[in-house]
Amino acid sequence: MFDDDFTYNFLTYTTPGCLCDGHIAMINAITGEEKKREELASLLQAILSCLRDLLLCKQTDGAPLCFFADREEAFALSYRFTTPELLSLCECVSAAQDQLLANANIRLLLISLATRCGLL
Repeated sequence: MFDDDFTYNFLTYTTPGCLCDGHIAMINAITGEEKKREELASLLQAILSCLRDLLLCKQTDGAPLCFFADREEAFALSYRFTTPELLSLCECVSAAQDQLLANANIRLLLISLATRCGLL
């Protein structure tokens, strides 16, 4: 691994990110399509609803679900994550919503969100 394979992100509290071809392709996939603020706001809200359902599935069997139509799918997916991981993802998405409301650059917001969530 070479020193030039990493870059530091001074705008967020993240660790260095790899700039290999795979990660560059992922960044382009995340930011490639122009997204409107309203679309992104509704997408982030849907992600929070999904995470809410997954957290509820870990706590109880009979809670009403908002995002998932198939309860079995929600239960199967919820066991792939720990409760702290789901809570951390909720915090990341909630922070992204706050940044969007504060008129953040959408591409930078998406890259930051992907990095904090461990996708990059």
